[in-house]
Amino acid sequence: MSIGQPFRCGGFRLSVWAVTSLMSIATSVGCSSFAAAEEKANDSSTKELPAVTVRTAHKTTTRTNKKPKRQSKSVEAPASNASESSDHSDIADIRFVPVEGTVVDGYRVSNVSDVGPLGERPLLTTPYSISVIPQDLIKNAQATTTDDLFRLDPFIHNMWPVARGNPLTTVMRGFTTTTSYLDNMRLENAQVIFPEGLDRVEVLTGLSGFLYGPASPGGTINYVLKEPTRTSFAEVRAGLVNDSGYVTADLGGPLAPGANTFYRITGVHQDGGTAVDGQNVERNYVAGAFDFKIADNVLLQLKGFHGDYHADGPDPFWVVSGSALYPSAPDAGKLWGQKWGYVDNEQDGGNAKLKWDINKLFSFRAGYTYISASNGSISINNTISDNSGTYSESALANAAGTLTTQSGYAIVDAHFATGDLAHAVSAGYSAGYYKSALPLDPTASFNLGSGFSLTTPTYVAPHSFDIGNRPESTYFTRGENNVFIGDTMDWGRYWSAIVGVNYATIDTSNYTYIPPAGQPRSKTAEYDESKFTPTGSIIFKPTDWSSIYASYMQGLEQGGTAPANAVNPGTNLPPYLSEQYEVGTKLQLGGALLTFAAFDITKSYAYLDPDTLIYRSAGLQHNQGVELGLTGKVSRDLTLFGGFTAVHARVEDDPTLEGKRPVDVPAEIFKLYAEYNIHDIPGLTLTGGVNYASDFAAFADNHQFLPDVWTGDVGLRYETIIGKTPFITRLDVTNVTDESYWMSSRFIGAPRAIVLTGETRF
Repeated sequence: MSIGQPFRCGGFRLSVWAVTSLMSIATSVGCSSFAAAEEKANDSSTKELPAVTVRTAHKTTTRTNKKPKRQSKSVEAPASNASESSDHSDIADIRFVPVEGTVVDGYRVSNVSDVGPLGERPLLTTPYSISVIPQDLIKNAQATTTDDLFRLDPFIHNMWPVARGNPLTTVMRGFTTTTSYLDNMRLENAQVIFPEGLDRVEVLTGLSGFLYGPASPGGTINYVLKEPTRTSFAEVRAGLVNDSGYVTADLGGPLAPGANTFYRITGVHQDGGTAVDGQNVERNYVAGAFDFKIADNVLLQLKGFHGDYHADGPDPFWVVSGSALYPSAPDAGKLWGQKWGYVDNEQDGGNAKLKWDINKLFSFRAGYTYISASNGSISINNTISDNSGTYSESALANAAGTLTTQSGYAIVDAHFATGDLAHAVSAGYSAGYYKSALPLDPTASFNLGSGFSLTTPTYVAPHSFDIGNRPESTYFTRGENNVFIGDTMDWGRYWSAIVGVNYATIDTSNYTYIPPAGQPRSKTAEYDESKFTPTGSIIFKPTDWSSIYASYMQGLEQGGTAPANAVNPGTNLPPYLSEQYEVGTKLQLGGALLTFAAFDITKSYAYLDPDTLIYRSAGLQHNQGVELGLTGKVSRDLTLFGGFTAVHARVEDDPTLEGKRPVDVPAEIFKLYAEYNIHDIPGLTLTGGVNYASDFAAFADNHQFLPDVWTGDVGLRYETIIGKTPFITRLDVTNVTDESYWMSSRFIGAPRAIVLTGETRF
């Protein structure tokens, strides 16, 4: 790729092909369905949904469903795969009421559960790029880690595997981000999420300053936990995840007949080998959720969870030294670390939410989350020392400290009119506080050897580390506070607008990592910075099934922290103020939702200088690009979920890096997951997908790019009845050709993996 050019010629051809293909699929189906789509548009909670046919072994009935009102976010029941997934005549009625994002809907949702202070909103008229991975897709794709979730979303490029044990790190719109939320509350430095406990994953790409306060300009990920159901149910799924035994259970319903209290319990256990030889994982998770209808207009929700994640033989971290270049990716199926390395994450947490419809004018909502976690590890780091691929290896032991997260919000909503202008005003406060406490002797390292070859891994005897014996004390704190007000205005049928401002504050303190023996930690750096971050959007709704929008937003982001190998380790750079312009459109075409967004984002750029090893700011990072998404049924039997991202990312206003592409940013990402029902074999659905990431810079000065990669997935789902009990078998093979590739400049991608499970419901 020539410096300063948006895309390589081959990449441009891929861009055109991907965009044209997705739009052709959607429009070929949707154009013939415009009239029906307009009648069934999602602009009103009183519109009727299509009739749902429920088949049993003895009879077939048809019922008409009203579109669910979701102001209270009370889930009626879990989605049904077995009863309504495919028009197959042999599928049992298991008494489930369909909800949004079911397999019946082609995983298409109509509402976003929370958009910061704006609360729950129709997806079609929300002026931001948001994709949703619903519970049915999480289950049918057999996701057991966030690596699996990120493989589905076309606007996310994963950088760090879960088996490393670091905070979840992705690239969105060309920016590295670790920003995530749990039930719309800040989840700082999240390391392990259990997909089995989720109702959905909502991915907002781009700035979110007004919505969520300080965050990466790349985007935010909101993990929504499962909620209680109004109908009693129970399901059990068990099988193999590679060489691991696996079982999960999910049940819910009213606590007692006629009670206004409802529950949901989820449990997970997995233990055994992964797709990497010599790597083992054990996962244990239990979660409970309860709804208490205190009065007709007051709902209290309580959730709690405990999770354990332990991996032996974690994925190693790769770097190069001197003038060496990255070789071809080593065999991904081999363990290039040490079997005695490990990652051990334990977390306990919960949240409470209150929703109160005070009167016709005012309502109130509030939430609070508390999580305590520990994360001990012995991680392996590999350094490539020459162009033949020779590498050395070291081990780093980290004592398990205490990581505490507290976050919450309190918001007042008001609905009123001034003349012909209808207002929905939201004002309130949100905050997050994160504290890391470590022993005064938190770490130790050891060189394991050099001259190792990439032909085959070298394993050495384990080493003992004498750490974690001194008392714990605060290592660093991070805080963010937001005071905001916003107004959603509607006038007439066609136009609406959103204006708002957030006064965002970042407060952080750093302390000595390893103090001298007998001395406490001392504060080494702190800052407290505040900024007003405004937003403005205008939405045009030419039809009930389409919208066009333009948005502007600013956002504050915590400045980067120099890594341990810098000559200025632990140095905090000042907060970054970013801005974004975005235009887009959303079209509900028949049973599919097609989204398009074009964006322009600038922020301060920071990097580790490879020559001086100084971590420093370097001008601006300027990213421009487009996103195209497609979700839903494009025919009676074909469901698609996926899309395309193209980003032209470059550094500006720095004489050293002018025009360079930032590290680890693919210019193009394409992902498409598909399901096809086979009517000649009732109950059988074929599944699969393709994933593409273009090449990306391995170094800040762009003297080497790591190659692009295509991977493919295949699978099937078979639904039947055994006796009177529904049964579902799922088989999935990811990276079916077993490609070995660099997923980022620090990690290799996952090898071929196989998941086989069976599920029954009661």
